[in-house]
Parts: sequence; C-alpha cells; structure tokens
Amino acid sequence: MSEGMDRKTLMVLGAAVVSVLMFLGSLVWSGSASSRLSEVEKAYVEMSRVGGELRGLRTRVDSLERKAGAAGDKGLLTFVEQIAESIGVKEKLVSQKSIPSSSPREEKAELSFEKLSLNELGNLLYRIEAQPVLLLVSRVVMAPSFDEPNLIMLDMTVSLVKSGNEDK
Repeated sequence: MSEGMDRKTLMVLGAAVVSVLMFLGSLVWSGSASSRLSEVEKAYVEMSRVGGELRGLRTRVDSLERKAGAAGDKGLLTFVEQIAESIGVKEKLVSQKSIPSSSPREEKAELSFEKLSLNELGNLLYRIEAQPVLLLVSRVVMAPSFDEPNLIMLDMTVSLVKSGNEDK
C-alpha cells in the first residue's frame, strides 16, 4: 500500500507542480499581453491624432484647390483693383507691375501704395486673404511716408494662383 500511496502522492505533487507552472506561465503571458495591449492602445491614440491632422490638411488642401479654381479667366490686376476700390484706396495705388513667375499657374505683380493709414493697411491685407480666389502675399516692405510720418508707404508682391486645369 505504501507504494500506491507514494504513487498517488507523486501524481498529486506532479499535478500541483504542473498547475503552478501553468499558473506562472499564464501570469507571464497575461503580463506580456497587457503590455502589448498598452503598446497597441498608445499606437491607436497616435494614429488617431495623425489621422485627425491628415483630415485637417486634406480639408485645407481642398479649400485651396477650390480657391485656385475660382479665378476663372480674370487676371491678378483685376482682383487688386477691385480690392483697392472696395476699401477706398484705389487712388493710393501708385504702381502695379506684372512680374514673371516661375510657374505657368501663378501670376505675380508688384504693387506700391502711398499714404496708407494703419486701418487701410489692415483692411487691404484682410481683403487679400478673404478673396474667393487664391491670392498670396510673398513680400511686404513698409516705411513711413516722407511728408506724413503717420501714414505708410507699402510695396508688396502679390500672386494669383490658378488651378492646373486652365493650362490644358
């Protein structure tokens, strides 16, 4: 009988050892799985953030493409004159000169204004930005007027960007 007892005890001890080993293995595996889950959650948060940025950029690109397509066959100087007239500074626009551009989709001009007030300058820049077409200001030089230092002389380079569909 002692041999049977020893055999039963041995089997119980073996089952206990196997159970402990399985328990320890499951702890290690669950720790590994939870750290992996944590890594996956961090990656998901980062991908969601990047996806949001991408959607924002896509919206901005769509808006710029619509603006570029809205110019039609009008030229840059037409838009500049409309803006200057709408804010009452057409007589202060003393020079407007087309300049060559590196892209066939872009029309550039140098503009010179004399004796602008700060309010008129702000309105001019705002109207350029708020146009339904894509107007870009690439250079601005301001200086006080010689005879009236509280007024501003403004030289700027403005570009009208048109969509690529018009070149075809």
